[in-house]
Amino acid sequence: MKGQQTTRRRASSGTLLLGLACYILLAALLLLLAGAMINTYRERNRGVEAFGAMAPDPSPAPWGVNVALEQYSREEAQHALAVARQAGFHWIRQEFPWDAMQPEAGRYFWEPWDERVALAQEQGLSIVAVLNRSPAWARAEIDQDNPLAPPHNPQDLAAWAAALAGRYGDHIAAYQIWDQPNIWPHWGARDADPAAYTRL
Repeated sequence: MKGQQTTRRRASSGTLLLGLACYILLAALLLLLAGAMINTYRERNRGVEAFGAMAPDPSPAPWGVNVALEQYSREEAQHALAVARQAGFHWIRQEFPWDAMQPEAGRYFWEPWDERVALAQEQGLSIVAVLNRSPAWARAEIDQDNPLAPPHNPQDLAAWAAALAGRYGDHIAAYQIWDQPNIWPHWGARDADPAAYTRL
């Protein structure tokens, strides 16, 4: 009698363990299926494939570093870029401040940027140019004291960006339009606006 009870307990424990293992397996399969569905949704509805195709080719090395070459003398910038290259970086992300480069409508100030672009090219570094900082003449009235705000008329930025791209051509590998447009003060005296950023 005692042996039968022990056998029944073992059989019951075995059934319980088997059931538990089945539940764990089913939960893992459901998680995998949910992950695949989420990934498919992102690719179809969030532009993952489309933007991936437009992203710059990260070869020969995928690593990059933020720089602010405008703060250095020519020799210091040259040294900083050489160090970046020796460290294995291929990309540098450099802001191109519109307010400094076109302080007045129709008047461009290229000199320091010509030199910095040439120095990066000498080191074989690819530039990701961040187009940022609107000049006072291009800002909305409400944003007069905030150079981080976007321009009142996106066409003003487009004209400057076209002049910049025409001047530097293939020396710039990729462009980032504006910096942190999803937060204040980088989108001026207004809420972040994805549609307006897309127009920009």
